[in-house]
Amino acid sequence: MTTHLEVQWITGFVDGEGCFSIEVNKPKNGNPQIQVALTVVQNQTDEQVLYALKDYFGCGSVTDNKKDDYEKRRMWRVKSVQHFIEKIIPFFEKHKLKTKRRIEFQRVRSICLALERGDHKDPIKFEKMQRMAELYRIGGTMTRKLKRMSTEERNKLKDELTVLDKEFNVIIE
Repeated sequence: MTTHLEVQWITGFVDGEGCFSIEVNKPKNGNPQIQVALTVVQNQTDEQVLYALKDYFGCGSVTDNKKDDYEKRRMWRVKSVQHFIEKIIPFFEKHKLKTKRRIEFQRVRSICLALERGDHKDPIKFEKMQRMAELYRIGGTMTRKLKRMSTEERNKLKDELTVLDKEFNVIIE
């Protein structure tokens, strides 16, 4: 089945089904590395959409999603900073996301640009990038953790993230 994708559909689909992430990979024998990703997961029945996204952007890979054991799910994932710089960032700068995904995108964008500049080679900047990776989705994946914190602790984390956003030139519209 051939799937033609319109830009507005892609934007809405990623807004609802996508996930932008920043992680710190800590290999056993090596230095920690900052990893960015855009991931979209679908039931295997709809995997043609994932291949259509891969074809549209000309990057990423479609693989099994190991997190879901109860049904066959597949994912399209882009992890290359270069692909973000050349393809993902220009697309979503032109075609704005509408939900909280927009803020996640802006933070991932800022980290990609910092990596491209070589900021990760500076230990102080790298430490701040690691902290951004820990905090970037406050209100998202950290919701359960945040609920266990006091209001004062939550506000302190949000304030810290606001400082990092300014430092990394994150545009929060």
